Amino acid sequence: MSRILCLDVGAGTLDILWVDTERELPLKAVVASPVRTIAERIERLAGDLLVTGGEMGGGPVTEALRRRAQTHRVWITAEAAATLHHDPEVVRGWGFERIEAADAERIRRRFGPAHVELADIEVDRIRGLIEGFGVPFAFDVVAFCLQDHGVPIRAARISSSATASTAGRSSRAAGCTSCSGGPRKSPRP
Repeated sequence: MSRILCLDVGAGTLDILWVDTERELPLKAVVASPVRTIAERIERLAGDLLVTGGEMGGGPVTEALRRRAQTHRVWITAEAAATLHHDPEVVRGWGFERIEAADAERIRRRFGPAHVELADIEVDRIRGLIEGFGVPFAFDVVAFCLQDHGVPIRAARISSSATASTAGRSSRAAGCTSCSGGPRKSPRP
């Protein structure tokens, strides 16, 4: 038996395909992509903001964060700042306070800002969707596909709630950096 989870993370949608080789029908869902749901979360949060996590697709997230930085204090870790722009001076020029990840907890305790974590893969959300199918959140293989954000190939940023195994079973992960024909190189403005 093999349980396979396939994720296609796009700018607009997150496509999920769950396959169990012993079941007759695969299960699928198409939902709003993390870049859209995280941007909506940013818009709903009030006051100052602490942004952690890593580089992910920008678009709506970048727009929501730039709007927030115009009216409130926004601290952003160096890793998360790459979502906005790869040049730290550009990020500072937009009004963000770029910090090291090690300083995030100190800022959270001292100033009490709202918090958002940037990640292309939101494990808790995906868990809820899979379990909503009425099947276990346990896989033999996980395959994902997402854009490379114009930088050299590396692992996708997975939210900090992720673990190396699911429901006690170790999983293998396979990924591609672009679902439309392999790795792409694109200049960053």
